[in-house]
Amino acid sequence: MASARLLAQTPPPEKAWGRAVLENLALLGGLTVNYWIGVEYNKLDWDFGLTWADQSLRIFELRNLRFDSNAFEVNALHSVQGAFSYLLSRTNGLTPAESFLVGLASSAAWEYIAEFREMVSLNDMIVTPIAGLPVGEGLFEASRFLRRPGARDSDVSWPISSIPWAGWTVSWAEREEYEPPRPS
Repeated sequence: MASARLLAQTPPPEKAWGRAVLENLALLGGLTVNYWIGVEYNKLDWDFGLTWADQSLRIFELRNLRFDSNAFEVNALHSVQGAFSYLLSRTNGLTPAESFLVGLASSAAWEYIAEFREMVSLNDMIVTPIAGLPVGEGLFEASRFLRRPGARDSDVSWPISSIPWAGWTVSWAEREEYEPPRPS
């Protein structure tokens, strides 16, 4: 119970919107590179060219929104993308609601920009942020608990809270500036 009290007394980190957005863009960039590495597989879903006529049809006509028919293994990865996006936002001080909205925007950017040759997938835009919220928040809270003031340094907390290219975003200020309450 003492740990829960200490955790509740820890002030939230300062919001770093710019860094959260940059890190989410880096995530999308990495995923886009991966998408183009597997271009032969991804070509199967291509329905549009990179012309104004095709893109305006794709973006502005609702009939081009659909539930995709990708394999379960492919669609299951969207929850991982959502969790990474959510976690990047939370570790930069954003609230759960703000982090969810960043995940929603990231998912929409993926569907409308990165997959510009495919029909926009409704299930991907819905599943990615919704699945990312519980997974990402669970990882964030586990990390926060392991990094709480007074906790022993441990290699256990690093994989839970750190993403290889963005592990430095975890707010160490919570631990370093925390003063436990003094008994009166």
